[in-house]
Amino acid sequence: MTFLSAQGLTSGYGRIRVLDGLSLEVEEGAFVGILGHNGMGKTTAMRALMGFLPAGKGSVHFGGRDITRLKPFQRNRLGLGYVPQGRQILPALSVWENLRAGALAAGLSVQEEERWVAEVVEFFPRLKPLLKRPGGALSGGEQQLLALARCLCGGPRLLLLDEPTEGIQPSIVEEIAERLLQLKAASSLTVVAAEQNLGFIRTLAERVLILRRGRILHRLEPADLTDPALAAEFVAM
Repeated sequence: MTFLSAQGLTSGYGRIRVLDGLSLEVEEGAFVGILGHNGMGKTTAMRALMGFLPAGKGSVHFGGRDITRLKPFQRNRLGLGYVPQGRQILPALSVWENLRAGALAAGLSVQEEERWVAEVVEFFPRLKPLLKRPGGALSGGEQQLLALARCLCGGPRLLLLDEPTEGIQPSIVEEIAERLLQLKAASSLTVVAAEQNLGFIRTLAERVLILRRGRILHRLEPADLTDPALAAEFVAM
């Protein structure tokens, strides 16, 4: 069943059009990777799907509902979660407060907030001894884990991940991949990840979409990315 779809979506920044007829379909429970050279529109696609950039033309549907004109917070409360490039955690707030902010943004009740935050803390043991530390005092890798954990505290049904491994040490990349594999096994969580790390995508994705000049031009199997020549054609090596 198609869970998230975009049809003929155009978007960009002012007069600069970056997405030029983006169309994709994501099935419920799937992990879909989006690859492409820098400047091809990966971050723009994530921001447009989440509603931070308006659609010029086309449509976005989530869970059978047209969300094209909904604001980001409205999409979030329907179950669409977003982990932005650069993490964007709240540096002055503690790790615990950052996690609570994720639950509050999703409109959860106090009881739901407490349950989700407690479960997520157990799921990310590296964050457990850091709960009182300001988010800005964490390493880049710890901040990326916090950004992912904060999003999960809202109980999303679909995760949009924008460059989750960018600038992160290998041990944290492995931990993120491990946590996402556990989520896939334990729930029907759907994930769309815009990424440059081929190993990360090969490990997790069931389907790979190649973005070029604001459109999906190719669809690959993860195993195809083991071909260096083919990978270099689509992704900055």
